[in-house]
Amino acid sequence: MGKVATPLLGFSASGKIADTLVYFTWKGLSVVRQHVIPANPKTADQVAQRGKFSAAVGSYRNYFTSAETRAAWNRFATASPKVQSGFNAFVSQCIPLSKLAPGRTMSNGAAAIAAMKAEVTMLNIDDGEPADEAGNFEVWVGSTQTNLLLTGTKTISDGKITTDALGLSGAVVFIKIRKDNIDRSGISKLTLIT
Repeated sequence: MGKVATPLLGFSASGKIADTLVYFTWKGLSVVRQHVIPANPKTADQVAQRGKFSAAVGSYRNYFTSAETRAAWNRFATASPKVQSGFNAFVSQCIPLSKLAPGRTMSNGAAAIAAMKAEVTMLNIDDGEPADEAGNFEVWVGSTQTNLLLTGTKTISDGKITTDALGLSGAVVFIKIRKDNIDRSGISKLTLIT
C-alpha cells in the first residue's frame, strides 16, 4: 500500500478510480492501493473465527462498558508496541479466550479499597455475569503503565480478585491481571487509600 502526500493534486481523496485504484484514510494517513474484489471464504474455520470475533466485540459492547474498563484498555494499548486502540486491544485478548473452555473472564474495572489493596471485578465474557473461573490469576503492579512486575497470584472470590497491600496510602499504582498468557484487564490506574 502506498502512502500518498497529496493525492490527485489535493490534500485528501477517497473512493475508487475506474476499478483500478482506491484512495482512503487509514490511521490518519491518506493512502492509495490497487482495487481488488474481496473474497468471502465460508469455510468452517473462517466461519468459526468470525463467530469468535463477533462474540469478543459483543462482550466489549454489552458487558465491559464502564469508563474505568475503557480507560484501562486504552492504557494497555498505549503501552503496547502495536499501534491499536483500546477496543482493538480488548478484542485481541478476548478472542483467544474463546478457544478455551466456556466461562472465561475479563476485568470490568479495578477499585482501590481499604488497607492499600485493590479489588478487580471480573465478569464472564460470554454472558456478563460475575466471574467464577477457577485457577490462579497473575497480578502485575507498577508505578507506571510500562514497568509492571508480577507480584503474585490470586483466585476469584465472589466475582472479584483482591490484591495484597500494594504500597503506601496516596500512592498511584498501575495494575493488570493475566492468566493463561492472556491479559484480562487492560491497565488500571489507582490511587491507594488506607
